[in-house]
Amino acid sequence: MFCANCGSEMAESSNFCSACGRQITATPNALEMDNEESASLTAKGHTGQIIFDGAAVTIFRKGFLARATVGKGEKIIPISSISAIDWKPAGGVTNGFIGFTIAGALENRKQFGGRTTGAVKDQNSVVFLKSQQSDFEVLRQAIQKALNARRV
Repeated sequence: MFCANCGSEMAESSNFCSACGRQITATPNALEMDNEESASLTAKGHTGQIIFDGAAVTIFRKGFLARATVGKGEKIIPISSISAIDWKPAGGVTNGFIGFTIAGALENRKQFGGRTTGAVKDQNSVVFLKSQQSDFEVLRQAIQKALNARRV
């Protein structure tokens, strides 16, 4: 299990992160289970929706906001293609985001203060509100666990 705040690895039975001290509060009802067989996790954000089925991450975008930023449609990223997860928690006045680094792809790294703005236009990222963060924390943990299992 990994801390949703700082990303440090921790024991499954932990209630607090030993690195940053944050209390672990993720619960299964923070997720939408598409069905029992596939056990897909879904998190709906401000700029899109992510579904993780254990084998791939699918990013869906629809509506005006999608058309004005990245474009409408879906992108399927196999778990084997993901080399890193970029995470910024939502703050009091800023949105958070989750992004995926694809092995072999060129990355545009934003300067300090421009990461969330850059994530809005990044096809591999989804921006979320503070109220949506708990769903994305659980999703991030599941994807990180799948990535770690592939590396062992």
